[in-house]
Amino acid sequence: MIERNSQRTVALILDAARTLFLRNGYDATSIQDILDATGLSKGGLYHHFSSKEEVFEAMLERESADSMRAITAIRDDAHMNGAHKLLAFCIECVNGAHNSLWARMAPDASLMSNAKLLTMEYDLSLSDAAHEFMQPIIQQGIRDGSIHTNSARNVAEVLALLANLWVSPMFHPGTSSEVRSRLRTFFDIAQQLGVDLRSSEISGKLDDISTTYETRAALFRSAGDPPRNSPQRSE
Repeated sequence: MIERNSQRTVALILDAARTLFLRNGYDATSIQDILDATGLSKGGLYHHFSSKEEVFEAMLERESADSMRAITAIRDDAHMNGAHKLLAFCIECVNGAHNSLWARMAPDASLMSNAKLLTMEYDLSLSDAAHEFMQPIIQQGIRDGSIHTNSARNVAEVLALLANLWVSPMFHPGTSSEVRSRLRTFFDIAQQLGVDLRSSEISGKLDDISTTYETRAALFRSAGDPPRNSPQRSE
């Protein structure tokens, strides 16, 4: 009974956070907003999550469950070679709920604003994307001859970090043309490392994500701006 109650409380928190993050944006939503929406006390929320960043990451993890099952199935597929697996993995990742929700909730990519959140994403890029998925796929590709590189671990880390923290407009904002240019360079680097990841599907989806992030970030910024001709309150 206690465990079921705990699960219901976590679901209540994540449901409320999802709604608020989508409506107001990540940065404009506070822990107090989530408390007000759920009717929980601070102790009730902090029993499960120590920060807004943890709530956000847990919400993304829950929403990405189907994508996680899909990329696990790709990694463990007994019929695809390593190169085909790696491309399928990248396509599934860019199409996954994580990127879509992040773009729509539009956290500020500045380290000054969201250092903890971006650090958590950096760690996940290495521990999950690089080490748990890309490295074993590249190792298989080396064995079956479809990928030509000397270090599966190093290549996995380079590709994961470049894709998630440099190409991605959510971490390194830029115009659509700038993001497309970075993606072309990413494909070139991957090719030099012995991996062919060129895909029109990845390019098209990244365009969509970039546009969504730019639009939503601008919307949330304008909502937080003081009215014209109204003095800003000094803190």
